[in-house]
Amino acid sequence: MLPGDAAGHLVEASRDASLVVVGRHRRRLLSPARMMGSVTQAVLLHATTPVAVIPPAQLT
Repeated sequence: MLPGDAAGHLVEASRDASLVVVGRHRRRLLSPARMMGSVTQAVLLHATTPVAVIPPAQLT
């Protein structure tokens, strides 16, 4: 673990990566724009490589 801003560390790491993979919260909010956390949104906006957003596992 690194101290500080998680999004900033991921964006910095994206400069040397082929792909950044982040997770998504299991939130049930009305707005689709709020279905991701702030770190995921920041990485999507600022990463220099493609970003894959993985939804939470479905419980059956």
